[in-house]
Amino acid sequence: MKKVLLATSALVAFAGAASAEVTVSGYARVGVVSTTTNAVAAKDAVVGAYTAAQITALDAATGGTTTAVAATSAATADTLLLELRADRAAAVTAYAGLGARTTDEQTTHADALAAWDAAIAAVAGTDATAATAKKTNTDISNRMELNFGASFESTDGIMYGGKMRVRSDGDNAHFNAPQMSIKYQNLSIVAGNNNGQMYSANAGGTSVGFTGLGFRGYVVGGFDEYSSYGKGSQGVDVNFSMDGISVGVSRSKTTNRTQAGISYTNGALTLGASMQDGKTAAEDMRVFSAGYKLDGMSFDLAYGETDGTTKTKKTRVGGTFEVGAATKVTAFALDSSVAGTKTVYGVGLSHNLGGASLAAGYVKHDTGSAADLGITFNF
Repeated sequence: MKKVLLATSALVAFAGAASAEVTVSGYARVGVVSTTTNAVAAKDAVVGAYTAAQITALDAATGGTTTAVAATSAATADTLLLELRADRAAAVTAYAGLGARTTDEQTTHADALAAWDAAIAAVAGTDATAATAKKTNTDISNRMELNFGASFESTDGIMYGGKMRVRSDGDNAHFNAPQMSIKYQNLSIVAGNNNGQMYSANAGGTSVGFTGLGFRGYVVGGFDEYSSYGKGSQGVDVNFSMDGISVGVSRSKTTNRTQAGISYTNGALTLGASMQDGKTAAEDMRVFSAGYKLDGMSFDLAYGETDGTTKTKKTRVGGTFEVGAATKVTAFALDSSVAGTKTVYGVGLSHNLGGASLAAGYVKHDTGSAADLGITFNF
């Protein structure tokens, strides 16, 4: 009844429009989540090391002149570390005084900072760490979310809309920033708390459990996207769709990141590709994905890579299978190129309760594992 009253009010308010609608929807969930952190052995401190050849390469990358000698002991590492930090700070100060900066100046500065940061990390070494015991924590998890949407179609066929969200996790409630949209035929523009383009390719895959258990199936992370809690990237999306092909570009002046994406759907087959270009190499990433659906089954394959001092590559394979009239099993495995990183595995089970869903999941990852069991329902 509440939805009907809201929609009726909207029709009165927009009497000059062809049609108008205000909607309220949402979901809620409650259950138990258990997380386990693996035991970690104690580690001795490691003194930083940096060779003369590395110093020469750093000076070439930053345009600087490092006078300190190579780091071969704790004393020489401390001396070199002081100079590197001073050089980085001086570069930041000089860049701030440039005023209007060209694209080349922005790129050069970002690359230089990344080179200094990598050198500082290498020279600083690592501190000693104490051993920690294996720990398991089990708790109740609950969430309620409400989505408010408003839209109307003008007499010339243009659809105008906006939406915002309130989400409460436990005793913390959050309103997010609104999103506005304009759509005419195959072209749409989204502004504000925009979506971005990284989901043109299936960056995240299918989650398991009723909470998602950390959403560890992502092949890239840290990109601009719609935020349920804050203001998001405050950017603009421009999207165009026709004959199974969707293309889009996004730009955020707040984060200074640009995204592009394309997807193609033909029957049971879906292909996608997305990219993000940022201020630093660590913000640059690409995703490629493929999905296929059969009777009672769906499969997905995704590859993602993130630039930086060392390029990170991740590959995920997953699928969902119907094992009964109302029961589905979802599983995925994610492999990473990061040295010493183990393959992440996840498996989940969901059962339709006739308007609600009972879900359970388990994920095994590098630092431990997580499991949950709960109920989710939409309204």
